Order: sequence, then C-alpha cells, then structure tokens
Amino acid sequence: MKLIAVVCSRPLKLDMFRKELFDGGYGVITADSMSAGLQLTERYTVDLLIIDATDLDKIEDAMRLARYYTMKKEGNVLMLLDIPRDVAPFSFMARPFMLPDFFNKIKELLPEEK
Repeated sequence: MKLIAVVCSRPLKLDMFRKELFDGGYGVITADSMSAGLQLTERYTVDLLIIDATDLDKIEDAMRLARYYTMKKEGNVLMLLDIPRDVAPFSFMARPFMLPDFFNKIKELLPEEK
C-alpha cells in the first residue's frame, strides 16, 4: 500500500483528505502545520507528500518543506494552490478541482507497480 503524507492547516480539509485517500486505498498520515509536516518527513518514508498551500503567506514555508523533503527522501510532492504558480520542480493542482482529477493526479505521480 502506498503511503501519502498530507500537510494542511485546516482541520476539516485535513479530515476530508484523510478519509478520501484512505477510501481510495492509500495509507495516510497527516500534519496540521508545516513544522509538523517536517517532523513527518523526518520520521516516515512516504511515497507522496501533499502540501495544501492555499494560504499565500504559507507558500514559502510550503516550498521549503517540499525542497527539504525531496533533498532527504526519494518521493513526489504535490502542491495544492488557490492560484496557479510556478512551483517547479514540484507538481501542483490549482483550485478548484474535482475529486476524480485529484485521484488521477495522484495515480500519475504514484504509478502502479508491475
């Protein structure tokens, strides 16, 4: 089972991510802040790190976490943003998006093992 870490500062959204991803067949661990997300990336090896960076004042913290994660671990990062923005080399999705599109993006980043 692929393990996904989700970092989101909004409790209701974090619960929604946890439920939807778990129901989609993924293992899920969550963090409610960038600092807690940093601790998760140090403690666990995850296949995908999803960072909900919807608050513009948190985008730089999100970028730092994503850079740190990709330097220390081999995994993918998906940034969720309200406004399309260059977050290269990381993947991103701009809001609004539909749940099927969200899962298609995850499947793109986490291909099935053969």
